Amino acid sequence: MKKISLISLFCLTVALGYKFYQVNNKVMDDSWETFSNKTPKKEKTISWPSTKTELKFVKNPNKQKRKPSSLSSNLPKVITLDGRELIGKSKTPAKNLKWSNKFNPNWKKVLGNKLLRFQKHTTKVLVKRNKSVIQVKNDRGRLMEHVTVSYLLGGDDISSFTAWVDSETGDLIRTWNKTIKEPIGHEKPSMTPTGTL
Repeated sequence: MKKISLISLFCLTVALGYKFYQVNNKVMDDSWETFSNKTPKKEKTISWPSTKTELKFVKNPNKQKRKPSSLSSNLPKVITLDGRELIGKSKTPAKNLKWSNKFNPNWKKVLGNKLLRFQKHTTKVLVKRNKSVIQVKNDRGRLMEHVTVSYLLGGDDISSFTAWVDSETGDLIRTWNKTIKEPIGHEKPSMTPTGTL
């Protein structure tokens, strides 16, 4: 009986310790999440973990990072604070930074709502957090998320981009790697000579 109570106490202590670690280190979900407006009449966005069917449209959804090269030992050491990489320079030590925003645990849902705002009700948006960073500028820290966003627009029509997102408001700060659609299979306009130069 004593052994069972000791084992139960140990398991409870480990579970509480892990929960405390998650809260203090802001462990975040790195998995893909899908957002959608199910019907045209529903204004509320719903979300769920992305399915295999949805992920097959996303380019390399579980792409592994390359192993560091032998030259990577010469690179400067990455500085982290609370599990977030610091980008930028500051005269103030990292722990004494003033903050321009706070962490919102629902930033991904807020972002999903904003991305679907002007889309058709059949559109789905898939969002994946790649990493969390602290942007340091003028001795102030800003919590940001590096994300990959993919739009499933119906059929095989896909659009995607990479972005920095504010960890409090879910606002897009900067985007890049946007999908460029080019008409394939359509006739090209023909050029005819005008006779003048």
